[in-house]
Amino acid sequence: MLYRLPEPVADGVWSAIGATAPPTYENSGHNNNLSFIVTGDGVVVVNAGDNYLLARALHEAIKQITDQPVKYVVLENGQGHAMLGANYWKEQGATIDMREQIGEIIDAGGDLTQAYAVDQSAYRRLDTFDELARRNAGRIFRQMEFEF
Repeated sequence: MLYRLPEPVADGVWSAIGATAPPTYENSGHNNNLSFIVTGDGVVVVNAGDNYLLARALHEAIKQITDQPVKYVVLENGQGHAMLGANYWKEQGATIDMREQIGEIIDAGGDLTQAYAVDQSAYRRLDTFDELARRNAGRIFRQMEFEF
């Protein structure tokens, strides 16, 4: 399923580089980089994958590298190749870009203003935090409000 198997790119950081082409049956929709970070306390996956089977294939590759569980999945953006495999990871017990917090807001009848206020201070050290934090929360809210 994976277009390419994960390769080490830095200490503890791996990436399965996808095809530089549109998603097709032949590349299993793997046309982005599916990356993960192995820590002493679990694995963080960046990009859930285009579909359930692709996410499962990435998980199988991760298991060949470490026995640490996948604890978190970061959805880099709302494009299909980054987030459509999220249901697989959720079934595995991983915490998924804030989606769970936004889901709680939507379930409680909250609005976009409350989504903007989601605490993202743990990421304040990142270079583009000030420019993107509120914007990302808003995008996730607008996408998810149609899922519920």
